[in-house]
Amino acid sequence: MLSRDPFYYGIIRNTIIGFGQLFSDIYIVRKDANKKKVQKVLVPVSYGPKEKWLRRVDENPDGKKNIAVDLPRMTFELVNYQYDSSRKVGSNVNKFVDPVSGKRINTPVPYTLTIIMHVISRTQEDSLQIIEQILPHFAPGLTVNMEYVNAPKISFTTTFSLAGVSIQDNWDGDFDTPRFVTHQLTFESKIYLFGATDPSSESETGSPIIKKVLINSGGLDENGDQIGDILDNYSAVVTPFDTTNKRSDPHVIIENWT
Repeated sequence: MLSRDPFYYGIIRNTIIGFGQLFSDIYIVRKDANKKKVQKVLVPVSYGPKEKWLRRVDENPDGKKNIAVDLPRMTFELVNYQYDSSRKVGSNVNKFVDPVSGKRINTPVPYTLTIIMHVISRTQEDSLQIIEQILPHFAPGLTVNMEYVNAPKISFTTTFSLAGVSIQDNWDGDFDTPRFVTHQLTFESKIYLFGATDPSSESETGSPIIKKVLINSGGLDENGDQIGDILDNYSAVVTPFDTTNKRSDPHVIIENWT
């Protein structure tokens, strides 16, 4: 009922992937007592809830078990979709056209995604190193140009905005409880969701392309007599005149006055 044919542009998926890539090159530096750098560590970032990683680390507090997780680490997850009426475009506007097939896509619908990121570490120092490499880039937003739809190809400028930061430190636990310092960063991303193609637009199996036009600049009066030059006619014909070719195929338009 909602759609005759299935469609999927991967807009939300590509937005989430693009968000994660923003944080793929964050490092922390560890120094010895003489302030000499002894280690540079890449902070891994992955999609998933914070509780998943905390549980795995909690089961391996001394790091001796062979578990493929370590701290510090960044995790993020999509937690909310919100319709954004302030960016709504008139529903009668069709301005997105596939240059290959000529299909028009119905007016996109604006949504705001809420993404929660957790920065998890064992020490305050590691946590602050990560946070200070993130916050300066968001004042409060970071703009990224992303290609949303592959076929047809449509791109938009997306802004990832930092809406808030909070911190949790379980330092008050008993001596057998491992310490976790967790920063929670709340981001918002404004995207557009596209629906199916306009059923009235051109498609390969739908209405054919107009390939021949005939215009008679004369006419007949009320008595049926010819008005103007009877030879004053105009024609425009697409060559090659093939019923299977597309708008993007090589062609010429032959015009003729007779």
